[in-house]
Amino acid sequence: MWEQLSQAGISATLDSRLAKRIRLCNQVSVAMAGVVLAHALLFLALGYSMQAAVLGVVFAALAGVVLLAHRQQFVAARGLHLLTGNATILYFSSVLGTTAGTYYIFFFVAVLPWLLFSRRETFYSIVATLTSIALFFYVTLSSLPATVTIDATLATLLYIAACCTTFTMLIFAVALFRTESSTTEKALSKDNEALQEIERQLQATVAANNAVVAFTQVMYNNGQTLEDLCHAGLRFVIDHMRGAYGAVLLYDKNTDDLVLTAETGFNSNDRRPLRIKNGETLTGDTFARQQMMRMYRLSSTYWHSHSGLGSSAPKVLCIVPMTFKSPAGILEIAFMEEPGEADIDLLERLSIAFAAHVLALAGSIENAALITELQQQKDEVEHSYHELNALKQTAAARMQEQYTAQQTLIKQILDKGKKKEDELTTRIKELEHQLQQP
Repeated sequence: MWEQLSQAGISATLDSRLAKRIRLCNQVSVAMAGVVLAHALLFLALGYSMQAAVLGVVFAALAGVVLLAHRQQFVAARGLHLLTGNATILYFSSVLGTTAGTYYIFFFVAVLPWLLFSRRETFYSIVATLTSIALFFYVTLSSLPATVTIDATLATLLYIAACCTTFTMLIFAVALFRTESSTTEKALSKDNEALQEIERQLQATVAANNAVVAFTQVMYNNGQTLEDLCHAGLRFVIDHMRGAYGAVLLYDKNTDDLVLTAETGFNSNDRRPLRIKNGETLTGDTFARQQMMRMYRLSSTYWHSHSGLGSSAPKVLCIVPMTFKSPAGILEIAFMEEPGEADIDLLERLSIAFAAHVLALAGSIENAALITELQQQKDEVEHSYHELNALKQTAAARMQEQYTAQQTLIKQILDKGKKKEDELTTRIKELEHQLQQP
């Protein structure tokens, strides 16, 4: 119940500073309502029904404070709270007289506005404080006589109880204010740290995305051959990630080898083998397992990076598989300074993009080679067809010539036979004629 009444009107979207002051107003109102109710019952038991009724009105007003807060009418709720306190003290000062000293409680009521209102609501704090101070001086200068006769001992006890209650409420308010302030500050500090961490992550993500976009643009502009593509991609990775040297080894599925295709930063005396078997050495093992390998605190006998000023051994070596749906090769980068986790994540993303471009270009080159081969086969088939057609035409012409020659020969033979036949016929007739003569 206490927690529900304290949280009246407070929502998650409410400003934390305002929520803190509304919670404080609700708690002070509820606590004072309990004290007022106890005093009302005491006055009623002693026969002071008028004062008991007034305290009943005060109790209802304090309940109205919580109700206004529940309806999110926060200025009205805090104003009613302070008005109720001033009116109550003024009433009892006029009833008990200045000799009872009840009006001294105005001091606490004058301090309370500075706890209930924020700096942006200074106007309300000043008005409420000046009202309490004005009423204090009014009661002091008026020297109000007592209108209700109350036993001196009872009046003193009531005054002491009122002072103790008010002072306790003030201490309670200050303590609660400090506790809430500390808790709020810690919560805000944690929220700020969380927001800063999210902002750093977003900035890192945006930077990584920009790097991938820039890398893609570089690869598109240098995608004529696999060698040019690998050199351009390796140069970008080295420059962007502040690497010392690097190498790209592409996978040859025909021989199951990793072939050195691009390198930067090597000396001629330190050149590595041009081919590495799959599964052999750290490079081949990384490719076979398809898991990045990071080597820290490299030995001084490892390869050194040379420049005009001297040489130095790298501190970290990253061997990254280049894989996009299928393995494309290995990317090796050496660093003079240990890269952060964000750099490692970016290196993995760049290796995936690297693999995608390499596989795409390799596929394009392979397709172009297949198209060229098919075109050559087509040309050979067409050439063979033309040769066959020419041979066919030549054969047809020769057959026609042979047929014509045969026809001519047959005609000549027939003509000769006809001539022979005619000669034989004539000879026979001559012989017949000779035989018929006597």
